Amino acid sequence: MMTKLRELRYARNLRQLDIALALSINANTISAIERGHLAAPKNLVDPICTFFGVKREEIFTANRMAVLLKEGHDGDPHQRIRAVEGTNTKPK
Repeated sequence: MMTKLRELRYARNLRQLDIALALSINANTISAIERGHLAAPKNLVDPICTFFGVKREEIFTANRMAVLLKEGHDGDPHQRIRAVEGTNTKPK
């Protein structure tokens, strides 16, 4: 599962420790979720969303590559990836 947790944290100038303390968890857990090494445990999803004041969909998204592989693609294999990521230029 891909998350935007790191982006939200950076935008608010927070440390992983700040989130961990607010949620009474270990900062290593936040780090692992951000890096994609750990899916956010179900019991943390809502508290994380509440902490940032956003909906689940704004933080937690399906793995983009899994979606791309499942859908399949004709032509340029990078086209769909660029569309999902919001870029229009081909990689150099």
